[in-house]
Amino acid sequence: MMFRRLTSLSVSLFFLMAACLSCGEAIPDAETKMEAKAQAWALDDGVVTPLEYRAAVEKFVSCLTTSGYNAAIVSLSPIDNLTWLTHLVPSGDPTVYNTQVQRCNLASLSGIEPKYVESHVQVMEESLRPRVRECLSARGVKTTGSETNAPQFNVSAGEATGAVVECILKTARDRHPDLPPVITIRM
Repeated sequence: MMFRRLTSLSVSLFFLMAACLSCGEAIPDAETKMEAKAQAWALDDGVVTPLEYRAAVEKFVSCLTTSGYNAAIVSLSPIDNLTWLTHLVPSGDPTVYNTQVQRCNLASLSGIEPKYVESHVQVMEESLRPRVRECLSARGVKTTGSETNAPQFNVSAGEATGAVVECILKTARDRHPDLPPVITIRM
């Protein structure tokens, strides 16, 4: 259910963005300028190293904790071995909380994380792969047996993206019960 809502939202945003492409060149707003300046230390050379990415995640978490919110780095994701997973605990007024998360993200992480993870190959933790295959097989989804990451499982599953997401999340949570409530799966 959550996946369908996210997919619908993603499709809606895609069409909105596509419509705006013909609107002319975008003028950077104050937040975009702040983001570029705040993250220049890692982005200016065009390469984000593992240490720079980890430092950006630490800055993001620190920004939230110094603002009075409960946030922590949990672990490197077993799903892609690239993404640092964080546990954020919303509190207080949701609008104020969401605004602060966005500010911290723009000040520390929003450009660095995608630059880092998109320039590296995902490799799912080896112990998860056979369990994901078993889960998918139980749902009638065939795999090749050679998948090493979420995008490959997604390609093998064809139209069964929902089953792939469910099986990956279930398997990851079974093996790593300490994972945070929100986990990114990059397809």
